[in-house]
Amino acid sequence: PTRQTLLGRIKDQYDEESWADFVSYYKGYIFAIVKRFGLEHHDCEDLVQSVILKMWEKLPEFQYDNTRGKFRSWLARVTTYQINDFYKKSTRLKRALEAGQLPRLEKFFKTTEAAELETIFKDEWENYVCDMAWGNVRQKLAPKVEANFQMFLKGQDDATVAEELELSLSSVRVYRKRVQDKLYREVSRLERELN
Repeated sequence: PTRQTLLGRIKDQYDEESWADFVSYYKGYIFAIVKRFGLEHHDCEDLVQSVILKMWEKLPEFQYDNTRGKFRSWLARVTTYQINDFYKKSTRLKRALEAGQLPRLEKFFKTTEAAELETIFKDEWENYVCDMAWGNVRQKLAPKVEANFQMFLKGQDDATVAEELELSLSSVRVYRKRVQDKLYREVSRLERELN
């Protein structure tokens, strides 16, 4: 289903299938944002769950309006609020403040402008969508085609790739172009559905 259709379906908080779809699409992005703040892995996992719970509470009343911005921007803001809440409630961080230390997260929030945060969220979104697209595309590739593309990404020249994979130079180039085209189409599809 498209993202807007999914957003409509998850207004029913008890539609488990729709919520499973929502979580599968957005959990990785939420984790990427949280991880970007330099928190430990278990704290990141807890925060992801906290954001998903907050989404479960807020999405039934959420009205999507593409003229007011992208859904992912709203999701990033909710994630940031949850990070702030976590920070304020964290006993370990409170002790660090009482000891006169300025923990990294507080320093980050105090010194980072809203425009910088938006850039971070945009970068993480692009990385997330590209990773998801590559995962979707690579499942459908023949082993030599995938190996060809992986070698290209590592900067190996066409002649070396052709020799190692026992392919002609033209096959190396054609396979690479096909994978690039599939990736482009998959990124575009995901952007339409999720952005």
